[in-house]
Amino acid sequence: MKTLHLAIIIGVGICTMTTTILLPPFLNTKSRIDKIHPPNGLVMSDDEKQKLVDEALNITGIQAWSNQWQFSTMGFSGISNKTGTDWKYVFIMFHLPPDAKTPYSCDTGWNARVEIDLHTKKIVNAWYPTMQDHECHGNELGPMVVKNVK
Repeated sequence: MKTLHLAIIIGVGICTMTTTILLPPFLNTKSRIDKIHPPNGLVMSDDEKQKLVDEALNITGIQAWSNQWQFSTMGFSGISNKTGTDWKYVFIMFHLPPDAKTPYSCDTGWNARVEIDLHTKKIVNAWYPTMQDHECHGNELGPMVVKNVK
C-alpha cells in the first residue's frame, strides 16, 4: 500500500497546509449579527456580515421554501500555514421554527446553510429543503443546491 504525502514547495522551503474550520456552537434563533466574532486574522464589520446574510437570504430556493428564515450563526473555513490562516469561506446558518409557514411542516423546524467565498463574496453552495427533497427528522437541510441554479 502506497501513501501519498502532499506538500507545497515555496522556493527552497516546504510549507505544509492544513484546513481549519471554525464553527461556533449554534446560537438560539434570535442571535444577533454583532455577537458573531470572526476568527483571528479575519476582520469583518457588522455591516459586512449583514450584507453576507442578506445575500444568502436572497437565494430563490430559500425564499421559495419560506420568507420566515431566522439567522442562527456563522462558521468560517480557512487554510492554515506558517504565516497564519487564509480564511476562504463563511458558512451562514438559518433556522425556521416549527410554526413557520412552509410547504411541508416539520415539528423540529427546518435548517438552511449557505457557503460564501470570502474573497469574491459570491455564493458557492447552498443547502436547504426543496419540494423534491425535504426530509423532516433526517436531512432538514435538504440537498446541496449550487447557487447558479437559482
